[in-house]
Amino acid sequence: INAEYGGFACQCQYPYSGANCETKIVVPKLSSSRSHVTFITSIVDIAAGFEFRFRPEQSGFVFHLIYDNFELSAEYTSRKRLRFTATLGKNDFSQTSSTSFAANEWHMVRIKANAKSITFSYNSQSDEMSMKTNQLKQILRKQHKFRIGDKSNSFVGCFYDMGESLGRNNIEFSDVEYCSEGNTCVAPHLGPCGQRGECNELGHCDCPVGRYGQYCEKERISRNPSFNRDGYMLLEERPDEKTFEMTLAAQGTGAVFVAYDKRGNELVSMVIDSTSIRLYGLAEETVYIKGYDGAWLDLSIIFDLRFKTVYAELGTGESMLVYFSSKLSKLYIGGSPNFSHNFRGCFTEVKINEEEPVYTKQMNVVECPMEGCYEDACSNSISGENSCVSNGPRYFSCVCDGTFVGDKCEIQWNGQTPRFNENSFLKFRNPEHNTKDNLMLSLVFKVSDGSGLLFSTESTTQHADYMKLGLDQGRVYLEYDLGAGSARVRCPRTVDEEEWHFVHVTLRGKHAILRVDRWAGEAVSPGQRNVLDVGSHFYLGGAPGEAGMSGCVESMAVNDEPLTMSDTVASSNINYCEENVPETSIYKLRYRLK
Repeated sequence: INAEYGGFACQCQYPYSGANCETKIVVPKLSSSRSHVTFITSIVDIAAGFEFRFRPEQSGFVFHLIYDNFELSAEYTSRKRLRFTATLGKNDFSQTSSTSFAANEWHMVRIKANAKSITFSYNSQSDEMSMKTNQLKQILRKQHKFRIGDKSNSFVGCFYDMGESLGRNNIEFSDVEYCSEGNTCVAPHLGPCGQRGECNELGHCDCPVGRYGQYCEKERISRNPSFNRDGYMLLEERPDEKTFEMTLAAQGTGAVFVAYDKRGNELVSMVIDSTSIRLYGLAEETVYIKGYDGAWLDLSIIFDLRFKTVYAELGTGESMLVYFSSKLSKLYIGGSPNFSHNFRGCFTEVKINEEEPVYTKQMNVVECPMEGCYEDACSNSISGENSCVSNGPRYFSCVCDGTFVGDKCEIQWNGQTPRFNENSFLKFRNPEHNTKDNLMLSLVFKVSDGSGLLFSTESTTQHADYMKLGLDQGRVYLEYDLGAGSARVRCPRTVDEEEWHFVHVTLRGKHAILRVDRWAGEAVSPGQRNVLDVGSHFYLGGAPGEAGMSGCVESMAVNDEPLTMSDTVASSNINYCEENVPETSIYKLRYRLK
């Protein structure tokens, strides 16, 4: 812009500052009480959770999160604590941190919300702000305005980890400089970035493959990577393959993948925003996502290196195809070191040609904090049970009472034969616990898959005794332990899938007999113990945390006492079997599990 008496002055666009806009602000420092950076259309997902680091020097507001009639603020007080305040409609809430934050030191804060509360975690402690309102869930996973600092009462200090930018459009900022103070890499007990990480110019750790955390102190075991605009993962090169398929589910916005040639030129990329998904190559393809709002997107992406094409198909049925110009050398997911819009959110079920991918490098990638469960996911949950169990960030299982079944406990039981999948179980009360020197079990079942648990007892707090019946590659096995070591017997014949079969177990002291249809085998447990000491419940068709059978059980009896669905205390993922044992079958018993 023109300056007085001739010459010029630079009016910079974020994230650049300086007399000639020569300094790129990666970590902003708010230098006065009027400092702020405002992202008008950012997506900050407080349901998935977000975290930031700040280095305070003087008190004031650290951030404001604003959406419609909701506002969440964090203020660094003169007593060196964080005071969180929330306004939702006509309701006001507040929470002061239980820990203090020393000036001129880096601190990490994590914020996550559900439909009834907001949890604040910092360093090794956490606090919860209870929200006695039903309105909070209406604003989760929405587009919010996010302001670092405040226009009239900002804290002075540095703010980092919300990414290089929370968006590139509609950004306002004032009195913002480049932060060079402090170094978060050095932990007294670990040294700089553990043993294999590198401290970057921002004073933060770039962790090696398989490690994450502020000091690379944690081992990465998650198959559900989470990104926060500054992370990425470099896939292992596949020089011998002419075509390969990458599949994944994405929840968030930013780059799904970015590919480069050997000179570092960008060839092809895919980017998700709040309304569309775009595939960039020699041309651009766009699919508009109506009402995306943070839902999971299933993606299948085929790279054909012979014809230099990328074909992408969405789970909704739409597809895109683009060409690229030269030989693909490096393929990143979640963004890349130089990409302008890296991903924020989570991936799950990432596969290359239906196998787990191998990464040669990863930066700032952590385990996805999301859980599959959500408020009221299971419509008829029971008290005293974990009514919703998360199976990763996307899926969940419901534990239902004895009168409801279905994936979400939405079906009233009507007496049909139950069907199980590998995540199902029925939980029964054991009428004769705890000790048994004799036990008999009878089942009539059919399966659609050759592996999984059929039946298992529950251990006690004093003893690890157990008995379980299952399938291993189509063969029925019995395994039990009376406290002196396990014994096992397996039928050598495979069961026919989708055919009805009969199994009977007799346990007398240390001796067990397993009968499968017309075959019989026996086992003897080691040691002197001859009593099975088990808990007050047992499981049919599977158990929590253990893969179960896929199929149906029509009849079940324990110690010659038939059991029905009225004897269950809980169920998970139970549906109906389409057919029963034919009346003419030798396995048609007079009693049914219904």
